[in-house]
Amino acid sequence: MCALPSPVPQPPSLSDEHAVCCARGPPQRSARNNVNVLSSSVVVSVGMGPGTASEVALAIKAGKHTVLLQVSQRPPSFQAVPSRTGCRSACAPSPTSHQVHARAQAGEEAAKFFSSLKPSHVHVAKDVAAALTHIKAVLAA
Repeated sequence: MCALPSPVPQPPSLSDEHAVCCARGPPQRSARNNVNVLSSSVVVSVGMGPGTASEVALAIKAGKHTVLLQVSQRPPSFQAVPSRTGCRSACAPSPTSHQVHARAQAGEEAAKFFSSLKPSHVHVAKDVAAALTHIKAVLAA
């Protein structure tokens, strides 16, 4: 299943049997976040921003195990990824060292906050290998 950020049905990928269409904008985005969280066995967040924070909060509220993958900056390959509908945030200029530091600090503060809410369900990973270890452990339980 995939949740598309569009009010118009588009063909999902071959691996998706169902597509849920959501318009862009705060109310619809919240609905999409709920669908994503409630349909997941484990929720993985990469970085931290307002939308990601709302998904993590929904996951904790729903009792879902959550992995917070902390990143200091976007990988260079991510910045070059085009979207089907045009240039998104992936095409944004590389962040300055101050922005990278501020994002890393915000991620660390968010990890402390979310971990304090439900320590048994929030796992912090410093890299992809650690995130996969947490995911495998949750799914095996």
